[in-house]
Amino acid sequence: MMSLYCVVQGCVELWVGENDDRLVAMQRAKRISMNCWMSSAKLYQLGQRSIDKELLDVVSGYATKWFRAQTKSAALRGDQSLLSVAEGFE
Repeated sequence: MMSLYCVVQGCVELWVGENDDRLVAMQRAKRISMNCWMSSAKLYQLGQRSIDKELLDVVSGYATKWFRAQTKSAALRGDQSLLSVAEGFE
C-alpha cells in the first residue's frame, strides 16, 4: 500500500509542478502580449501625431494662400470690408 501512496504522491507533485510551470508561462505570455500591445499603441500615436501635423500644415498652407488671394482680389476691387479683416491677420 505504501508504494501506491508514493506513486500517487509523486504523480500529484509532478502535476502540481507542471501547473506551476504553465502558470508562469501564461503570466510571461500575458506580460509579453501587453508589452507588444503598448508598443504598437505608442507607435500608432506617434504616427497619428505626425499625420495630424502634416495635415494641419497642408490645410494651413492652403487656407493662407486662399486668404491672400481673396484679400488681393478684394484690394483690386476696392472692397474695404475684407481688407479691414485682413489687416488684423498681418
